[in-house]
Amino acid sequence: MPRLTDLALATIYESIDIAASAAGYGTVVANTLDDTEHRMIRIEAMLSMGVDGVIIGDSHIGDTAGHELQSRGVPYVLVMRRLEGHLSVTTDDYRGGRLAAEHLLELGHKRVGVVAGDQLASTGRERTLGFRQAYQAAGYPIAEQYVIESEFSTTAGMSAGATLLSLPDPPTAIFAVHDLVALGVMGAVREAGRQLGSEIALVGYNDLELASTLPVPLTSVSSGLGSMGRLCFDALVGKINGQESDSILLEPALIPRATTLGVRKY
Repeated sequence: MPRLTDLALATIYESIDIAASAAGYGTVVANTLDDTEHRMIRIEAMLSMGVDGVIIGDSHIGDTAGHELQSRGVPYVLVMRRLEGHLSVTTDDYRGGRLAAEHLLELGHKRVGVVAGDQLASTGRERTLGFRQAYQAAGYPIAEQYVIESEFSTTAGMSAGATLLSLPDPPTAIFAVHDLVALGVMGAVREAGRQLGSEIALVGYNDLELASTLPVPLTSVSSGLGSMGRLCFDALVGKINGQESDSILLEPALIPRATTLGVRKY
């Protein structure tokens, strides 16, 4: 995993661990901090312990970890993020981005911003692409200055949100590709003296448990984190037992709440 301080990843790991325990397996988790060299050091440490298989939650474009495991005959599955040619269990993030866009378009938002996450990770890239293409198709292409790449963190979200809100024509709505990023955007909205849900609409992603309990409950795209963890464990056990299976794309669902529902039409 990139980091277990990320609540989405912690939720996935918890469901993996529960499924593994029920099947008589133990789990070991390592934080890689999304660093390629650190990832291989951690994988080597796991392999030296004699693990039966590996679940990779931090894959990026250009990663070789999967190929390395494959060449050594080690069963592995990607979770949350996906790469072409590797077995994975993820959400249809392109569709999830489109759902966020369709919701904001229905509310009348034409000038929107995106806090796009890491574009080398499929989660950031596909959520952003789905959102932007939906706006393009609706006749409202999103200019580059309204799309800010970021880490998947609250601090990064606050910085990106501040940048968007300082534009000469700030967006009336913002899509953040992760709920933790959206929390940072909330801070930026507060610091800018704007009212969340009445002046600025906000959509997050993953529908973490905290999303519904915030002072202004967060509209978010549910990615089925619990199911994702359980299904990727099942897929890994299948590979360990020599079974062939296909990658899984879970269906996302938009959960509307006060950060968008309270906003007037523009």
